[in-house]
Order: sequence, then C-alpha cells, then structure tokens
Amino acid sequence: MTSDQLPHYARALLHVYGIPEIILHIPGKRGPKTTPRLLPPSHLHYAQVVKRRKGGRVVQGTTKIVFGTEEAVQHCLAVSPVSQTINTSFVERNNLTCRQCNGRLSRKVLSFSKDLTWLEKHLWLSLAYYHFVLPHESLRRLIPQPIRSNYSNPFLLHGL
Repeated sequence: MTSDQLPHYARALLHVYGIPEIILHIPGKRGPKTTPRLLPPSHLHYAQVVKRRKGGRVVQGTTKIVFGTEEAVQHCLAVSPVSQTINTSFVERNNLTCRQCNGRLSRKVLSFSKDLTWLEKHLWLSLAYYHFVLPHESLRRLIPQPIRSNYSNPFLLHGL
C-alpha cells in the first residue's frame, strides 16, 4: 500500500491489520493492566510518498518505507501488474472521481454539508451510483453481429 504523508493512514492500517502485542502480566505489580499496542504483521508493506514543498510548489519527492523492508516493497512492486513505483496516483484518481460525483466533497461550492451524517449519506449514494449504475468504458465489450437466417425475413416465410 502506498499513500501520502498523512499520519492517520499508518494508524488506520494498524487498526485494521495490526496484531496485538503479547504482554506478560507480572503478578503483584500494582496499577492498571497495560493495553497491548498493535504491531504490523510481516506481510503488511506500506510506503509513503514524501513531498517537500517550497512556496506552495513541490520541489522534491522522496519515498519512505513505514511497514516492511525495502526489499519486500521492491519485490511487491516488481510483481505488481499495475505499477512499478511508489506513487499516489491511484488514490488521487479515486479522490478526483469522488469529488466529481459528489459536489459536497468539492472545494468552495454551495452544496456543502452542515451535518456530517448528510455528507456520509450522500457519499454512500454517490459511491453506489458510480460502482453499480454508471456504465464504465473498460467493461464494455463488442457484441458480434448475429447471423441472420432466411427465416428472419417475414416475406420469405410466406413465399412472397
């Protein structure tokens, strides 16, 4: 998985995929039991694109491995059928599609949501419409022309 530098992504990935750390309880020790922290599993590979900005423009882009090793991430990229570099293009494309389908996600518009529940309802509706109703060009296939027989002409059936 790849993303930009938002720190919430790493915590969200640990919340979903993390394995609780095993903590041995020492008998007789006072105080509350410590809650186990979540550790990333060995098969979780996560990298970030780090952008350095100057004057509102990106002047340098580097990458940082958050979970996993450099070798493991490079191996995953080598066998990936869609991308061979650490980038955020898929996330940014999805964000643009969501903003175009849902006016409440765009910036500086009149269709803003005052209440978070209405934003969430509209987001679910726009995602359902995009995935289940809207026809996609990549899913279209040409249907071959049917072979017409002589029986399809009504005049030939009656011998006219």
